[in-house]
Amino acid sequence: MCMLENCIFCRIVKGDVPSSVIFENDLVFSFLDIHPFSQGHCLVIPKQHFARFEDCPPDVVAALAQALAKIAPLVVQTVQAQGYNLLVNSGLAAGQVVEHAHLHIIPRCQGDHLIQHSPTIQYPPCRMEEISNHIRELLH
Repeated sequence: MCMLENCIFCRIVKGDVPSSVIFENDLVFSFLDIHPFSQGHCLVIPKQHFARFEDCPPDVVAALAQALAKIAPLVVQTVQAQGYNLLVNSGLAAGQVVEHAHLHIIPRCQGDHLIQHSPTIQYPPCRMEEISNHIRELLH
């Protein structure tokens, strides 16, 4: 398993840094966030070091999704939340602080005053079609 000595999440997985572990299997590790947005806010990470979510191979992405589906409802139940947000910050511009792929499960309640919606933008004429066409071309 690839472990980077200076990566805090790799050190947590290795057991060198204490954490409040929620779940662990061969590919995935989950623990409570030490800077939570709400009670029960946890992280789900691949055990192997990948800098960003999109760097994870398909089997790791599948294992992360299976863990999320198992953990999220139990977190919501435990903290008596009414829902949850799944969050992935990929890259510094998106708010990724630790360069190790990770997903946040953030329990939510009505009126919790966490940001509900970001402001939206309007596309200039034809820009939506340009973007979708370009992405489809890149997919082939």
